[in-house]
This record gives sequence, C-alpha cells and structure tokens, in this order.
Amino acid sequence: MSTRLMLTVAAVGMVSAMPHLAVRDACSPQPAGAGPVTSPDTAAAFSANSIYVDTAVSAPVPQGYSLAFDGLTGSTQQNGYMGSYNLQTYDTIQCQEFCDNVLGCNAFNIFYERDPSVDPGTGCDDPPSTINIKCILWGSAITGGTATNQGGYRDNFHIVIAASNGYVKDAPLRSLPSFTSPVQLGGSISAPLNSAGKDTYTGFEYHAGAFDPSQCAAGSLAHTQYDHDHPNPDGTYQACNFFNAYVESHNNVAGGTYCTFYTQPWDRSYATNYAYYPGQWPQQGSYNSISQSYGYALTTQDPGVVS
Repeated sequence: MSTRLMLTVAAVGMVSAMPHLAVRDACSPQPAGAGPVTSPDTAAAFSANSIYVDTAVSAPVPQGYSLAFDGLTGSTQQNGYMGSYNLQTYDTIQCQEFCDNVLGCNAFNIFYERDPSVDPGTGCDDPPSTINIKCILWGSAITGGTATNQGGYRDNFHIVIAASNGYVKDAPLRSLPSFTSPVQLGGSISAPLNSAGKDTYTGFEYHAGAFDPSQCAAGSLAHTQYDHDHPNPDGTYQACNFFNAYVESHNNVAGGTYCTFYTQPWDRSYATNYAYYPGQWPQQGSYNSISQSYGYALTTQDPGVVS
C-alpha cells in the first residue's frame, strides 16, 4: 500500500464548529462569514443574487449520498440535529466528510445565511451583513418539506437563507456470508500496531467498477486460505479477521472498490483517513475523498495457527 498524506477532518483547520451561543452586548462583533456579500447589502438583494443558487445547483453530490433538495430558501428544522459547522467554501464534499465522521449522521444541509456582522441592538439595529456558509448534520432523513427555517429578524436585521441543498446517505450495505453486519466508519482505517507491537495490516486490493464489498470478502477469505496453506515455520499464518471496504474518489469521481485487510477488527475511532489534497489544503479542483467506508469482521475469528 503506497504511502501518502492523509488528513483528518479535525486536522485540516479550515472550518470551525459553531460555538455555543453566549450573551453578547449590543453591537459586539459576530464571527465573520466566508461567503460573498451582496451589493447593495439588503435582504432583497441577497435573495435575488443568482451567485448563491448557481453555486448550489453546480455543487457535486457526494459519493454515497443522494440529493434530497437543492436551491431552496429555507434550512431544515426537525428532530435529530447532530452538529453545525461554518465552512470556508460551499463544499458539499467537506460537509459529507463531517457527516461520515459522526456516528448516526444520515443527512446534511448546506446553505448560505445572511447574518449580522455585529450583534443588533441600540445604535446598530440593522448592521452590515456577513455571509455564513453552514453545514448542518442530521440523524434522520431530510426532504424539501423539512426546509422550513426561513430565517427571521434580529431587531431590524433580516436574516435570510439561500442556496439550501440537502443530501441523504444511501441505504446501509447488506451483511455478507461469514462476516458480521457491516459497521459504518467515518473514513478509512488507519491502524496502529496492536498490543503486541505487531502490524495488523495484511494486504490491499482494488476492484474497478461499482462499489461491491463482496469482492473484499472474497479476497479476504482467499488471502487467509493461501497463508494457511503456506504457514510460517512455527505453524502460524496471517489470518484476515477484518476488512475495510470503501470508495476513494478523485474530484468526486468514484474510483471503484478499495479493500484493506487486517488480522484483527478495528472500530470507527481508527477510521481517520477522510481526504487528502495534493499540496496545500485546499487545492481547488484537485482532491481525493473517502466515502462509503464499512468494516466487516469474521463472525468466528481465526487465530492464525495451523491445527
């Protein structure tokens, strides 16, 4: 398996989780957004600005997700909220990475929001705007019908939403013979040495075409059988007890099924490879991302000793 730079979502430093709301004095500065401000700086001009909708319509649908709605003027509000992030760009792939990183996240909503640059109040009841690009995670499916948050007013400042897109995670994968039910992982596995100080990674396969973890299962069993038939002098062999099947995409174009094999199961806390960019992050127009990452463990673990 080739060595390459893999970055975790937590490490990239290009987004910030939304802070808890705190009591602020009137006219105190609010966090600056990264979206383009409309001129003239009015709610009506913001709503009529085609730049926002054009961005939403052209945004890629991440691998492993389906488009639920696009270009709406409301954001989703319902039960099942799982987190919010401010992005530096309208980046559906990055929002997907956040969702994949949160256990139980099944959908996300990305949109532009016209917010006040300072806290509205006496002396600044209608301040200049700042445009936030928000990524909101949800634990249940979202539809156009859930996008009912139309913004509102803070004093005389009009909060408005534009270019609201919703994406829903595709159905979980089926179980495979001889393996436990698949576990959704955040990214792909980056396994440390085990408790005995040994490397548990045993191999890698790539299969072109549609994503199909059954190819990984067959490869895992074949790998174990080959090593069983060609044991070490002490009678041990490398048994594949766990595999990670995932899609690695270049610029959101899926590259087929990737399989990595291990002697022991690893949980999602070790699934920390989400994406990497050649050169400095982000290099626009060139990126690789991980999606549809699942872990499968043998139902009966193989001790790796010839009986």
